[in-house]
Amino acid sequence: MLKQLVLAGAVLTAAAPVGKAADVGAPPAYDWSGGYVGVHAGYGAVDVDYDFNSNDIFGNLAGETQSEALDGLIAGGQIGYNWQLDNYILGLEGSFTWAGLKESTGDGSDVGDVSFHTGVDWLAALTPRFGLAFDDVLVYGKGGLALADLGTRIEQPIASGLRVNDDDATEVGWTVGAGAEMALSENWIIGVEGDYYDFGKYSADKEVTNPPDPPRPGTNYDVDMSLWTILARISYKFGE
Repeated sequence: MLKQLVLAGAVLTAAAPVGKAADVGAPPAYDWSGGYVGVHAGYGAVDVDYDFNSNDIFGNLAGETQSEALDGLIAGGQIGYNWQLDNYILGLEGSFTWAGLKESTGDGSDVGDVSFHTGVDWLAALTPRFGLAFDDVLVYGKGGLALADLGTRIEQPIASGLRVNDDDATEVGWTVGAGAEMALSENWIIGVEGDYYDFGKYSADKEVTNPPDPPRPGTNYDVDMSLWTILARISYKFGE
């Protein structure tokens, strides 16, 4: 339900300014061309699946999935450039977002208990933007390359210590989004944006720390991650 609400909010926000334009072909008074830099803040929701490929030392069975849901506040910055031709806008934007989202499942305090610990520390994206300007209002869509830092960890107390599978990876994926912006002046722009990120699956097949023994093969699972965000933005456009 949360995903549908986020997407619907982004689409409605982007569509609302269309009614302002009496004539789409009329040259807009506001010039969106130029570089800009800004900050953003909002909410992120992450779905992470541990898909086990074989029976493992922690007691997970082949074909099982452990699902983790993370959500919370996020913030970061963006930098980009827009080119304007009549009412049409073409842009390129880079962004970095600190997430710091964490979730743990399972107690893990007694010998034999298994717990899962999942975290997303940051997101980054490089996205072309395509938009339509209605004077001082811009409606746009975007899509492109995405990066994320994802950590997954399985723990199990045993008599001789703590058995651990710990994996931290920078994953490459894709993102799409939509938003709307309004120019408050020649230089200051505010906006709202909704985005979806998908990082597909990657393998976390690695050795397990198993004291007092040396590390040894112990678990084999794939990680599947997707993410939704809704952001408020403010940018400063260079120029007049």
